[in-house]
Amino acid sequence: GTDYKLTVASKRSAVGRHTVKVTFMGNYSGTKYVYFYILPGKSASVKSSAQTSSAIKLTWSKVAGASGYTVYRYSPSKKAYVKAGATTGTSYTVKNLLAGTKYTFKVVAYGKTSSGKVYNSNTYALIKTATCTKTPTVKLASTAKGRATVAWTDVSGETGYQVYYATSKNGTYSRIANYKANTAKAYKTGLKSGRTYYFKVRTYINTDSGYVYSPFSAVKSVKIK
Repeated sequence: GTDYKLTVASKRSAVGRHTVKVTFMGNYSGTKYVYFYILPGKSASVKSSAQTSSAIKLTWSKVAGASGYTVYRYSPSKKAYVKAGATTGTSYTVKNLLAGTKYTFKVVAYGKTSSGKVYNSNTYALIKTATCTKTPTVKLASTAKGRATVAWTDVSGETGYQVYYATSKNGTYSRIANYKANTAKAYKTGLKSGRTYYFKVRTYINTDSGYVYSPFSAVKSVKIK
């Protein structure tokens, strides 16, 4: 009444390939080996940080049993994900990117077996973020009675600009306002005549994972009439 018996390894919960030995009995004879895979799971989250105009650092939570991770970048021209790199750690910096550009990345964990890597390509952590723009340059600061006019170079890829001012170069800066993309001039009123004020500008990009800011411009000073 018994046609076969199964022999399985005692530890078969780890990520990788596992073997089942089937030994036929009774009216049947022979041995068959069959295999199954336990695949890595999904990282709980991916975050971006340390954005520059050409690189983004991605970090993610560790996946139990994973041997490493492959990072993919979505290519609009190819309409597919392309490999950006791989690591055994939980962070990776993607380089050679375009300034002020939004990107989508996914991180796929893999396990190692004697026959190679095993992936679960349908289980991945996704993030939409961006590189920061080039740093704007404050190129003009003029003054009228109680008012300063600040102008800057209009860079590309920005959602908008933030303009800050202070009463000393290394003092505490306050934000005047946010300005829309393609704006290149701002005004600050209510300033004291005869006093010098300091201004700096940065861009921001609104992404699904938060705001990405460019470095601040060099500080520009103006003495109010």
